[in-house]
Amino acid sequence: RIVLVGIFDNAHWPRYLDRWHSPGQLDNIEQGLDAFDRALLRMAQADPRVAFFDDRAWFAARWGGRGPDGRPAYRPVALGGLHVVNRAGDTPDNAVLADGHAGLVWNALWAQSLVVLLNARFGLGIAPIRDEEIVPLLPPAHR
Repeated sequence: RIVLVGIFDNAHWPRYLDRWHSPGQLDNIEQGLDAFDRALLRMAQADPRVAFFDDRAWFAARWGGRGPDGRPAYRPVALGGLHVVNRAGDTPDNAVLADGHAGLVWNALWAQSLVVLLNARFGLGIAPIRDEEIVPLLPPAHR
C-alpha cells in the first residue's frame, strides 16, 4: 500500500511569512499546488491500494492560515498544557525547528493523522496514537 502526500504550501512556512501578502499572489500559489494535488488524488482514487494525504488541509485544520489581507493569522495548537505556534525555534512550542524541519508536536500530530488515514483507507486496525502517548515526549517544562 502507498500513501501519496500532497504538497505543502510553503507560504505557511515560518521562514516565508514575510512574503506573499497579496491575496492574488497567494491564490496563484494555491492554484499551482491544487493542480499537483489533484493529480495525486486522481491516482489514489483510481487504485484501492493507494491513499492520498492532503497535507495542506491537514495544516489548515490545525493552525489555520493567513487572513484576508494575506498576513499570518494562525491559531495555536494545544497538546497537553503546551500551545504550539506556527513559528520557528528549537523549543516544543514552535511548530517548526529553527533549521526549517517540522517540530516534535507537528510530527506527532501528523503521525496521529496518518494512522487515522491508514485505518480509514486500508482497514489496518492500527491503534490510534493518543495525545496521552505524545505528551510524555515533551520536555518536562513544556508538558
